[in-house]
Amino acid sequence: MDEGKMTKPAQRARYLHERSSGNPADEQSSHDIKFRNKSSYMRLYHLLLFALFTSLAFGQLTTEKTPLKVPAQPNMNLYRADAHPQQEIAQAIGKAARSNKRVLLVFGGNWCADCHALDYAFHQPRIEPLLTSNYEVVHVDIGRYDRNLDVAKKYHVDLEKGVPSLVVLNLRGGLLYSTAQFERARLMTEEEVMTFLNAWAPPPPQAKNNKVS
Repeated sequence: MDEGKMTKPAQRARYLHERSSGNPADEQSSHDIKFRNKSSYMRLYHLLLFALFTSLAFGQLTTEKTPLKVPAQPNMNLYRADAHPQQEIAQAIGKAARSNKRVLLVFGGNWCADCHALDYAFHQPRIEPLLTSNYEVVHVDIGRYDRNLDVAKKYHVDLEKGVPSLVVLNLRGGLLYSTAQFERARLMTEEEVMTFLNAWAPPPPQAKNNKVS
């Protein structure tokens, strides 16, 4: 039947039928919009959850860190001007060889606040057992950058980078590592000291495979 000749009841019935059945393209478009909106909400939700858990984890890690500090009464005999570091190092190497340890040389001076902050860390409950069970420690006095410079040179210590400077030797006195990374010890944490000591601790005897440690 020609649409122009349709009766009004027929036209109305057709209109209602088309409206109720809807346009497939319009329905698909509406579905896509709803899907995209739902996906966007889900992405936002997961991003917010991630941000929340990250901030909580970061906050927990932050609160667990223990900063170093300069003791109120530092040990002013920590670096002795009358010491003989070459002899002390030789003795430390002998002890290290007998007990499967490494030797830790600490270059600094009694005037150095960061040196005392590091020494303070060495005596803390979490650090002292780790230090004493793995290292023989020798403090080397540098005076005002004018003492034991030959010892510093021997172990590749760049005093221009500051003190305390640390040197790790194996049980035969071979140089393993030299660093000035603790020259700002007052701004560091116990966790950083422990990380360093664990990183350079000697391997257990059964894991050495006859290699010098």
